[in-house]
Amino acid sequence: MTQLKTRHQENLEEFDVIALEEKLASDYEKAQSPYIELDYEIDSETDWCGTLYRVWRYAQLLGTFRQKQGKWLAIPYYKNGQYLRLDEDLSRTLRSNELAIRHIIFSFKGS
Repeated sequence: MTQLKTRHQENLEEFDVIALEEKLASDYEKAQSPYIELDYEIDSETDWCGTLYRVWRYAQLLGTFRQKQGKWLAIPYYKNGQYLRLDEDLSRTLRSNELAIRHIIFSFKGS
């Protein structure tokens, strides 16, 4: 795994989004991964804070996640299939990108 350094000299873990999607699809096909369905996609864009990853269900943006100080900050936009109210915050700091994805999808599904 490649280590990146930002201008703040933090070590960040880089990962391949396409490889992650293929792994999740493979796990789903083997019935080892009940948290993901094949109709979810992950993409990314780079902004002033680094790489922002987005979790989509068709054209619906379910949430975003990014690496911050060695952890993954997941920010879901839905709860039980409904868009979050402004006073609700389901964001979580997790230890892996896969857990961040699970949190976003579980928040959407209401699991």
